[in-house]
Amino acid sequence: MAQPSPSPLEFRSPGESSPDLGRVRADLDYIRQTLEQAGTFSAVSGAGVALAGLIGCIASGLSWWWLEQSYGPGAWRAAAAAGSWRPEYAGAMLVIWVAAVALAAPLALWALYRKGRKWRLPLRRGPTGRALRSMAPGWLAAALLTLALAVHGAPQWLPGAWLLLAGLALLSAATFSTPPVRWLGRGQAVLGVVAFFLPSPAVTLACLALGFGVLHLAAGLWIARAARLSLEDVPAAVGRAR
Repeated sequence: MAQPSPSPLEFRSPGESSPDLGRVRADLDYIRQTLEQAGTFSAVSGAGVALAGLIGCIASGLSWWWLEQSYGPGAWRAAAAAGSWRPEYAGAMLVIWVAAVALAAPLALWALYRKGRKWRLPLRRGPTGRALRSMAPGWLAAALLTLALAVHGAPQWLPGAWLLLAGLALLSAATFSTPPVRWLGRGQAVLGVVAFFLPSPAVTLACLALGFGVLHLAAGLWIARAARLSLEDVPAAVGRAR
């Protein structure tokens, strides 16, 4: 019968002296490799996801302000019933959300990089690398579709496209990601479908605020809490791996 691979972890009684730095590093490497091989550890930063949600909420607020400027008193009711978007609102909305993505994406990737460095996790291989490669086509499709719809003057379809493609990108990496990321993807995909079938300015803005604001904040807090609990459970996880 095959014997399990030896573990570098050595448990000491309370009276023993502290281990040297090399032993500590070996123990941490063993824990990291165990979690990485299990495929359940993610370098996704809860703080980064929540920060992207905060930027989404700010972008929603700015879009709402422009909505009021474009549609006047009773903006919400008028915008909900509008069959087409007014040019001034469409242009402002496009600029606001493209700027929000340009700000949020680098910050989220920077937070992911910092967490990966802290845990010494490879970002080009392992679950994190596979997840990023799975999501890349969805992000590229969203960028190209944004350009095409903006050029052809069809801004009312942009929110649905953004939400649906972002959600599908997250779901394409569901095998390698954590439950908060999967639920975020499902929520964004559903909101994208709603925005496609109800493309009025008010409804699409509500979908954007929920999908890129509220859901991102909730997922970020969920990821941060799960990461904290997983650290507390590391000794049990290592015991099972042995």
